[in-house]
Amino acid sequence: MPKTPNSMSFEEAEELVAKAKQVGRNKTWKKQSDLALAMDLTIDQLKGRLKSARHIIKMDRTTDDNQSYTIPGLEKMVKHEDLTADEIINYAHENWRRKKEKDDLLELVPIKFSKDLVTGICVWGDPHLDDGGANWDVLTSLMETLKKFDPDRGSPDPIYSVNIGDTHNNWQRFLSLKYSPEQKMSKSMVYKVIEMIIEEINWCLILRGNHDMWEPSNKQYDKMEWLASASGVLTVDWRVNVDFQFPNGTSVKADFRHDFPGHSMYNPLHGMQKANLFNTNADIYVAGHKHNYAKMEMPSTSKTNHETGFKTPAHLLRVKGFKDIDSYSDQHGFPRQDYGHAGLIVIDPFTTQQNRIQIYSDIDYGANMIKLMNDDYRKKGVIK
Repeated sequence: MPKTPNSMSFEEAEELVAKAKQVGRNKTWKKQSDLALAMDLTIDQLKGRLKSARHIIKMDRTTDDNQSYTIPGLEKMVKHEDLTADEIINYAHENWRRKKEKDDLLELVPIKFSKDLVTGICVWGDPHLDDGGANWDVLTSLMETLKKFDPDRGSPDPIYSVNIGDTHNNWQRFLSLKYSPEQKMSKSMVYKVIEMIIEEINWCLILRGNHDMWEPSNKQYDKMEWLASASGVLTVDWRVNVDFQFPNGTSVKADFRHDFPGHSMYNPLHGMQKANLFNTNADIYVAGHKHNYAKMEMPSTSKTNHETGFKTPAHLLRVKGFKDIDSYSDQHGFPRQDYGHAGLIVIDPFTTQQNRIQIYSDIDYGANMIKLMNDDYRKKGVIK
């Protein structure tokens, strides 16, 4: 076999090892550095060659010298699962492509309705379904109303649902001590409840809030996303921008977040007002997280309005959620609210931008408004 520039024959190996034995007191070379200098090598190069030479001599011994053994295929047994650097880069590159594709798609998610109808989007505030303070009177009543207005159940007056996040407490670390005094529902129990609600309600979007995103017992297994994907529901962390699109060309953009950055003791919608001023180009800004209800209509500060004047409104909504009995709220003296657990966004695709969006904290009242408006459009022949 031809030698590579750095290879060494058995004879060369024996010669080098013999020279190394001549290093020491009263020998040819006093130190290894002297031998290295004589061979025009650095000390590190000499040590490397000596190591190679000794290995060559050891491997060249015949089986007649001493007993030895071999394990055929040993290298593959030890390293056959390891990826090469090129394979690792290819894997990382493909993973990046998929992440980029998903990120681009989530930049603005189109939700296309098949018919032009006055349509409701019911935004659930933080459910905290497993909390002992969750108001199941309101929850069960809301679910019954939404089933009556479920288009998949045959309702001509459609209402879909959005979960703003914190579906369950998912207590971690020292907060898990709350399971005994304040929460009787176990994790396995709450996942059964979550699965049932996902199946029973017509969701178009589920956000994961901070409680949902806390470290689960198995990091690789997101049970909520798995349950939602089985029903064809989009589930995302914290925030998503949505474009509700109707066949007649009406488009309503909504910025749903578990919460917006920015806080004010005087204004519960402060973060959303900042977003309207600086960040996004939405018609509706919706949040939860803080367990209080508030809504506002104000001029939209989108780029289009800057160019043509403030002609369209922006709507801000914060939904309270269902945790009515809350020791944290009591300890800090936060005022109690007995309404606004959810908010109903009513979108009228037939009218002007000024009147297109209305928001109701009373879901039953808002649902009846949807029915009355659709009935009126049917009588006028607007809805065929």
